[in-house]
Amino acid sequence: MGLDDFSKDDDEPASVTETQQNRVMGQHKRREEFKKQLRECNDINTVTDGQKRNVCTARTESGDALVWMHYSKAFNFWGGSVRKNDELRIRGPALVHAFLGAKAQEYYVVPDKELHSGDFYMPVQDKNGSEHWRLAGKGDGGRNRELLDANYSSLCAPFR
Repeated sequence: MGLDDFSKDDDEPASVTETQQNRVMGQHKRREEFKKQLRECNDINTVTDGQKRNVCTARTESGDALVWMHYSKAFNFWGGSVRKNDELRIRGPALVHAFLGAKAQEYYVVPDKELHSGDFYMPVQDKNGSEHWRLAGKGDGGRNRELLDANYSSLCAPFR
């Protein structure tokens, strides 16, 4: 067996790519991977870290968008502080929520206005003295997941 036996062939099976996509990542690694994915969108010029935890800025020709990344290893439940949501919303640029799972292909990208339009079932809960909204895939009998799958699985759509 020589070195050539280990060289990568252009005709390598898709399983290599599938293995990379099926790799389970912790929340920090997944957020970094998602920022790399955003950089691949033609409509996004740059992606930089934001001033708030789990928030980055995506710069486009039409302006900036704050992207708040929410992580769920099981890709089934996400939440966020009502106060942080309000603070990010009034900062000026558009606010977009990225709901991430542990694998590279697990994401939903939802503009804030659509998330809080009333279409999603998102109860507000008290968490240690502050209000937090909760978005569960099974919420409203599974309707949340249906809406997410049907309308928000395109990575680049909210940035056009």
